[in-house]
Amino acid sequence: MRLLVLIIATLFIAQAYSQVSKFAFVRTDKHWGVIDQNGEFVIDEIYEKYKSGADYFTFSDPDIKMITDPMDNLFKISIKAKLGYITFNNKEKISCQFEKATSFKYGYAIVCINSKYTIINKDGNYILSPTKTQIIDFNERLILIKKYDKFGFLDFKGNIIIEPIFKKVNMFADDMALVYHKGKYGYIDEKGSFKIEPSFSFATDFYQGLAIVRVDKKFGVINKSGDFIINPEYEKIRKQVNNFFMVRKNRRWGYVGIDGNTLGKCIYDYANNFSEGVATVRREDKWGVINNKGVFVMGCEFDNIKNCSEGIILAKKNYAWHYYRKNGEKIGKKSYLGGRDFHEGLACVKETDLFGYIDTTGKMVIKPMFLKSYDFKNGFCRARNTDKWGYIDKTGKFVIEQKFRNINDFFILE
Repeated sequence: MRLLVLIIATLFIAQAYSQVSKFAFVRTDKHWGVIDQNGEFVIDEIYEKYKSGADYFTFSDPDIKMITDPMDNLFKISIKAKLGYITFNNKEKISCQFEKATSFKYGYAIVCINSKYTIINKDGNYILSPTKTQIIDFNERLILIKKYDKFGFLDFKGNIIIEPIFKKVNMFADDMALVYHKGKYGYIDEKGSFKIEPSFSFATDFYQGLAIVRVDKKFGVINKSGDFIINPEYEKIRKQVNNFFMVRKNRRWGYVGIDGNTLGKCIYDYANNFSEGVATVRREDKWGVINNKGVFVMGCEFDNIKNCSEGIILAKKNYAWHYYRKNGEKIGKKSYLGGRDFHEGLACVKETDLFGYIDTTGKMVIKPMFLKSYDFKNGFCRARNTDKWGYIDKTGKFVIEQKFRNINDFFILE
């Protein structure tokens, strides 16, 4: 009996937690706040502005109140041109006292107070004594600083680990930092020693052991030993996504794998990164789809095409949109005036002037009845059939009524 009671109590607690673990930024007629998945405000709607991202920001207008996306479960806010942090249940964690501040990461944030920089923990305590030396960024071990227009690194005790001698430095990535020294780019380790000597006119951070560099106006890719795995022979190379680099040669695009093997020749007028094992490409103003062997699964016969999402591709032909599986198989015979990618098993489609939702078989599971709607995220979807916004569930029912001037997707605090 006790075991049964314990199980029921545990399930109740888990359910209660899940009901308050999802949040969304919403705007009433004038102000932004944050609601939980029951539509109740957990952060009061007192903010005139909302900003996504974790960048520095400063306000000269003392009347503007602003809030940003949460990082490390804390929201950065600005009141009377000073920045601070609050928790998701509207409690002040660190008072608004800073002229500049970053969002938290690794449990720390950079702040500027009285024109001096320091790093604080989530209790608001200083990790370093405030200093005029500008703090730029940090990771779990090192702090990037700028002093007299030169860059270097400290540890979290404030000791200089790498003297500020470099004209440009990026934060460490893959245990190496990109530096600009004596007119060239190279890479140093966490002791400040050159692992790859400055010899490039352009370079990027390492990502998964590889970096894009430029030599004599041509781009290539090196490994962490400085050896070329893609020779510098391309006009452009884009950052590696899903094990492929997009490369341009003779004004045409193609693909090279992280192993250095090319996926055929550069023959496409334009191309997009691989997604779920396929990529959309364009030739002579028509779009098609290739697989990761470079073989066409959908020929270049479409006027427009979207990247693969949940194994399904949306493509436009003769003014109508159709859905296809990534092997090229068409889903049903139905066509649409417009549509969106699949998310959480459903895709928004437009029939006449209204939007509804289909499942992955092409069946209409939420009939077209919305003036505007978006993608499902964390079980909710932004939608409206009046001049105000609300949230629907996967039956199409408004579970949070249409009463907001603007809304964002639900997110989960971890």
